[in-house]
Amino acid sequence: MSAGDWKGMLQAIYDGDAEAVHHFLRDGVDPNYEHPEMLCTPLIEAVRADKEEIVTLLLKYGADPFRVSSYAGRSAYNEARSLNKTAMVKLFPRPNLRQRWKSLFS
Repeated sequence: MSAGDWKGMLQAIYDGDAEAVHHFLRDGVDPNYEHPEMLCTPLIEAVRADKEEIVTLLLKYGADPFRVSSYAGRSAYNEARSLNKTAMVKLFPRPNLRQRWKSLFS
């Protein structure tokens, strides 16, 4: 996967263009890829941008809500909780014990 594809998907997330995000995912853009310049995942950015439909789509394509970003040291799950995005938190699977433990410290 090229960074251009990832950056294009990231822009589609910011634009709220779920159809374009779906296109990128179908074309093989990894929903768990953390760009070396941006140090975030598409799911974390979708949570921050308050794009619930895109969060759902990314989860459907295997985005890991518990993957911790290198930059912020937080996961999409932690980000949604800290931003009080209750509806988004409910979209995520229940964290297991290890994931809960990590969430206490991030």
